[in-house]
Amino acid sequence: MQSSNEQLEKLSNNFLQTATEMNSLALESVQASLQSVSIITQGLGDLSESVSSLSQKYLEQSVKNCQSMMNISSVNDLVDNQSVVMKDSFDELVSDMSNITQLSTSIAQKAAEPVANQLNKSISTISNKANQNIQAA
Repeated sequence: MQSSNEQLEKLSNNFLQTATEMNSLALESVQASLQSVSIITQGLGDLSESVSSLSQKYLEQSVKNCQSMMNISSVNDLVDNQSVVMKDSFDELVSDMSNITQLSTSIAQKAAEPVANQLNKSISTISNKANQNIQAA
């Protein structure tokens, strides 16, 4: 009977220790998620700032384009001016959208890192604990 009680006590202690470790992993997972959300929030602020800056730049460029259109004296000048404006605008748009895409990708990568690290740690801890329990049995 003593042996059964010792085994039950050992099993109870093992279960309690496992539950405590799982609770700790859950807490660390929540902390990693909060860190990720913080990174996303900061990144969206940076992204918003960038888009606002681009809006200002495009508005200023539009004013310059309108001013240059007012100085046009012939149809040839109009066509030449319009060609330059369209080419420059397209080139700037492609470049700016590339920068926005890079910023968005960077935000996503940085935000995923704490969660991925915690997931790897959780998997490793659970795997090790399972191996210990198998060996103990």
